[in-house]
Amino acid sequence: MENQHVYFYKKSNKANVSIVALIFTYISIIGWSPFFSGYLAVPLFLTYHIPFLLLLAYFMLTQKISSALISLSIIMIILISALTLLTESLINFNRYIFEPLTFLLCYYCTVSRKLAEKICTYASCVVIIGIVLSVISFCYAYAGGNEILTFHNVDGRLNSLYLTSFSNFKIGNIIRPSFIYDEPGAFSFVICFVVILREVLGRKYNWVYLLGGMITLSLTQFIILSLYIIVKNWKNIKQILVLCFALFGLIMFTYNNNEFDFFYNRFNTENGTFSGDNRSMQISNYLNVVNENMFLLGDYKCHDNINQRCESHGDISSSIVTPIYKGGILQLLLQIITHAIIFWLALRERKLIFPALVLTILLLQRPFFDVVGYSVMIYYSIFLMFNFKVFKDDYYHSRKK
Repeated sequence: MENQHVYFYKKSNKANVSIVALIFTYISIIGWSPFFSGYLAVPLFLTYHIPFLLLLAYFMLTQKISSALISLSIIMIILISALTLLTESLINFNRYIFEPLTFLLCYYCTVSRKLAEKICTYASCVVIIGIVLSVISFCYAYAGGNEILTFHNVDGRLNSLYLTSFSNFKIGNIIRPSFIYDEPGAFSFVICFVVILREVLGRKYNWVYLLGGMITLSLTQFIILSLYIIVKNWKNIKQILVLCFALFGLIMFTYNNNEFDFFYNRFNTENGTFSGDNRSMQISNYLNVVNENMFLLGDYKCHDNINQRCESHGDISSSIVTPIYKGGILQLLLQIITHAIIFWLALRERKLIFPALVLTILLLQRPFFDVVGYSVMIYYSIFLMFNFKVFKDDYYHSRKK
């Protein structure tokens, strides 16, 4: 890997690194926004897949190719093609053909610390802008402002613009801002992805991103912020107090407001589970409909369109069983291997425990290994953590110079 880093420096100047970082940032957290595919009706192929393929082609033409990763990608393409022939359906092919290509792109985009730092900087800027615009949007709606426009996401759900941010959730005057995404949970995922990058690269003030992400009113965001307070700051009493006071202030402001009951009601228990836990229901839905064919090959028969749910099965769109539900045993194996690698990375390096925990929590809720944008964020995080020791040595070496 060290030789790959040196080769990248020889072949790329600062301008190239910046351009590559900008394109990758666009692919990972912007190009799949429903603003393009939903509101502007621009095909995802133009806004996401073409930039993706062009960047991958650039790397393969200018950088040394990892024979091991190329071999793995070829094997995956063969398996996906075999699954397509076996099922006589293009559903699984369309869903998963970009997975091996995603591995390659994420590998190439972790070839140097300088490139990783640029990507982290650009992504951090996008997220900070998103948080600020989301706060403005929240205040606008809270003051009585109505949606400026509405449109349908690709999956058919309604999305609305409240001055500076989208939102598909409103109770009274309370909205859950989602910035440029289809739902607030997607924006929360992006924020946590950026925090993972910043943690691996040793950036400071990551609590600002996590605290700002609470504007999405995401339960996962709250859990990860709480973990950050415990895991990262158990020796820093001052920062713990600051974060606790900030959380306490938010709770005091919102707890007695009936419009925020939807958030606090998630912590109520019914029949031994949290009332806000819709993931358990998704698991039950899967167990009710699974059969041998679905377990082995996925539910390709039910989904005529990869962007639409099968209504007769209920919601199985975002839970731990989603990969096996959609892609059968092959996607289950990918899911298990991915979690095993994350666990191994946390054991290998103590400083990766928190980012590994964050990624694990995100994947328990949104195991979107095949979904555009999400798959890039997932595997870029893993490759970045995998290269942590190389980046650390690279950093100390540059400091000595």
